[in-house]
Amino acid sequence: MAGGGWQGPAGGLADLVHSARAAGLEHLGATTGLTLALLLAPSPLVAQQVDVWSRPVQSERSRDCDFIHYRVKLYFDLDQQIFAGENQVTFSPLRSGVDRCELDAEELLIEQVTDGSGNGLPFTQSDSSITVIFPAPLLHTDTTLFTVEYRGEGSREGFFFDEATDEHPRMVSTDSWPNEAHHWIPLYDYPHDKVTHDLIVTVPEGNKVLSNGRLVDVMTPLGSGLETWHWSQEEPHSTYLMMLAIGPFEVIEDSLGDLPISYWVYPGAEGDARWIFEKTPEMIEFYSELFDYPYPWAKYDQVTTPHVGGGAEATSATILGDGVIHDRRAEQDFSWERIIAHEIAHQWWGDLITLREWSHTWMNESFGTYSDYLWTRHAKGEDEGAWDLLGKKNQYLREARTRYRRPIVFDRYERPH
Repeated sequence: MAGGGWQGPAGGLADLVHSARAAGLEHLGATTGLTLALLLAPSPLVAQQVDVWSRPVQSERSRDCDFIHYRVKLYFDLDQQIFAGENQVTFSPLRSGVDRCELDAEELLIEQVTDGSGNGLPFTQSDSSITVIFPAPLLHTDTTLFTVEYRGEGSREGFFFDEATDEHPRMVSTDSWPNEAHHWIPLYDYPHDKVTHDLIVTVPEGNKVLSNGRLVDVMTPLGSGLETWHWSQEEPHSTYLMMLAIGPFEVIEDSLGDLPISYWVYPGAEGDARWIFEKTPEMIEFYSELFDYPYPWAKYDQVTTPHVGGGAEATSATILGDGVIHDRRAEQDFSWERIIAHEIAHQWWGDLITLREWSHTWMNESFGTYSDYLWTRHAKGEDEGAWDLLGKKNQYLREARTRYRRPIVFDRYERPH
């Protein structure tokens, strides 16, 4: 972080937070084989062999706490590309005698931690985590909470500020996969813990905010110049599925019965976006019937960003690379329909059913890939389906021949991906 980054001139982040609080904005109320396991990895330009067996053996992370709910408030200064935040953490110990709690927090400045009564709690911070120390050991029957206040600055892994260019407007976007949510929220960032959460985001007027779950409210106090969006994810999910997007998006509304569906695109992209995304309701209906399980979340959104090459799933939303927006002529050469279908399938495989630890990542992607083949066969016929499946098989065999082969469930890696 740049020295003195928090001592900005009048109109900076401190004034934004003060104005928001003064305005009351913080008081808002199958069957798959090995050929499906690694299908999405890009083919190398030159042949190479990777010794995957030399990588370190990883095991499931242990923990002392069951995290239940995060109530996150974020205040953004888009001009300075900084934000202030707080996370109210509700949890229960998994055993009696727990006297501290560790959260993942990277490239965040922790300012203070308080208990449920507002009293300060001691804490220590490292480059990658924060440990909160309690005044007395807790019982396993306790449910308690504490609040972490913090700040963040600049772009980082999983969290991006972008200035306006000819290609996109000024915006903020995230990609929390695989364990990058802790670059913008202090939390326990491992998939075997599932939480509900509220995300309450204050931004300058003229911006829209998208996150997981149900939109509770949008507040714009007269004369404040600010707007606060409150999203609530009311079904538990893993933290790698948390998302946030901020920008002057155009929102195209659609639906499937009572299910709200929306497409969040850059201004001027509405015309192409309508036909590009028009099969979304049909895809959701197809998968609901195929999996014999109704779509499990409050809504479904798709949003464009400059930081994703294809797509990245999040609960009730998909982050898509802005290359998804193209004209009908380009559609003849490269259609995004398969990617759109693949990401929708993740709402079941990877979001509803999630990996317990990172060596099971194959489950998300292999079922997503198999599911987009099933959509292609359904929508375009047996011949197109067979051609798509052949391409997937050949892609895997190229990787097995030129890069590496490994078991489907594999516990040797440097970092999860």
